[in-house]
Amino acid sequence: MSLTLFGVISIILMKHIADGMNIRLVNGSRPSQGRLEVFYNNTWGTVCKDKFNSSAAIVVCRMLGFNGNMITAATKDVISYGQGPGTIWLDDVTCNGTESSLSHCRANNWDVNNCGHEKDVGVECTLNIRLKNGSRPSQGRLEVFYNNTWGTVCDNNFDILAARVVCRMLGYTGSTFAVHGQAAYGQGTGKIWLNIVTCTGSDSRLFNCRANWGVHNCRHSEDVGVDCDFNPSISIIGNQMVKENSSLSLSCQLSTCSTSACTYIWTSTQAIPGSRTQQNIKLTNIKRDWNAAIMYCQITFNASVSIISSTTMNVQYGPSSATISVSSPLTVTENTLPPTAITCSSPVCNPGCNAKWSAGSTPIYSTTLFSTPVERHFAGSYNCTVFNAVGFWTKQLEVIVN
Repeated sequence: MSLTLFGVISIILMKHIADGMNIRLVNGSRPSQGRLEVFYNNTWGTVCKDKFNSSAAIVVCRMLGFNGNMITAATKDVISYGQGPGTIWLDDVTCNGTESSLSHCRANNWDVNNCGHEKDVGVECTLNIRLKNGSRPSQGRLEVFYNNTWGTVCDNNFDILAARVVCRMLGYTGSTFAVHGQAAYGQGTGKIWLNIVTCTGSDSRLFNCRANWGVHNCRHSEDVGVDCDFNPSISIIGNQMVKENSSLSLSCQLSTCSTSACTYIWTSTQAIPGSRTQQNIKLTNIKRDWNAAIMYCQITFNASVSIISSTTMNVQYGPSSATISVSSPLTVTENTLPPTAITCSSPVCNPGCNAKWSAGSTPIYSTTLFSTPVERHFAGSYNCTVFNAVGFWTKQLEVIVN
């Protein structure tokens, strides 16, 4: 049975501004936990734990983008995340849990409290997925919480795109992830909740990916693990500034591949239709639309561990047109100013373009013609030229003076 699992879990943010209130969680081991701080009067300050309960924590988590029925929220004492410095901005915060922002909850006036920093409150927004048994919080056996029970995920079909979704949910926004099959972080116990997980990589949450829920032929020896900060790094060689219509050669390298069998997959947001499975690729007839395209290289070694890295293209191109603010020919009356500003401008270029006017070979050091009343000898041809280091474009304006 294949179905799409629905939960509402937003991408994790370090801080958030809602209704004019700016908050953040600091000193936690991941972005979803830490000492709660509020920005007021151009200064970060803390919040006293008096009356601050799980309903207020839910509001904080909602402000930070942790939403929906796959999230639990809890308050933490100062021992968890340490004492903050400076002002204690809020005290006696009372929420019912449905508010969109702390600014809608009841509280004392700003900086009115009877607290010391030993009462600074912390918040933990717990997504109902977790990584267990790793040597650091960013790695471990993947587990999901369902029906009040933690269970594991089978490694069948679980790839780097699914790992990217998991890491994004947990707040790890780097570009190097790894999937470890065959219970690399030890075998879990109890239920195996998910099998044949298939993600696009752009999914905002694991529960939007397709999967078999509770239906599998797996054992815990196939529990999948994820590393959201994998140390062995891929080197993408050859990326450099490149001009439109030229070519670019890229190579994807990993030292581990000198002793292990590796497979390669190149994908891109724009520059590659589909994917390529070579270690070295050559892009030809490069288009200006590929500027800022992200190139992803995924390497799988030992048939079970996959990592991915990325690089961004920088395509340089000149102007494809020049823009004059009036139509040619332009008729103006002697000893008067033109009825509208006559400007020369450029479209988007990379690097950015400059614009200038000239009359024949004589430059006019302004992007606007005729800032003084027009005289009869102003009649003639004017060139609007836009240019950068890659190329230029010229457009002519004929001026008639009556």
